[in-house]
Amino acid sequence: MLPFLVAAAIAAVFIVVMTLPKRSEPALADQSTPTETPFTIVLRGYDREQVHKVIQAAQDALAYQDPAAAATVGRSIAEFRTKGLVVLRGYDREQVDQHLARLAAELEQAAPS
Repeated sequence: MLPFLVAAAIAAVFIVVMTLPKRSEPALADQSTPTETPFTIVLRGYDREQVHKVIQAAQDALAYQDPAAAATVGRSIAEFRTKGLVVLRGYDREQVDQHLARLAAELEQAAPS
């Protein structure tokens, strides 16, 4: 009787697992998004939430192709790079600075001269 119950339980689990909806593979998106940018977490690094906000603002300005917003975000990136909050267990500052420099260059091209 016990082997029959075990076999029935295994069959029930198998049926449940097979009827679960399949997860779709994540789409390959822009590699510059914060969640997809592999910044290393270090002992003393930039506050992760601040980094995400600055990068998101830059990406929004680039996506909307708004020259005024690009200029404003470019200034906020420059300010962040000099006054960014350093915390325990934050993003590697050198990696973030390099990424922000690339974004700032893109924003400079989009901003009015």
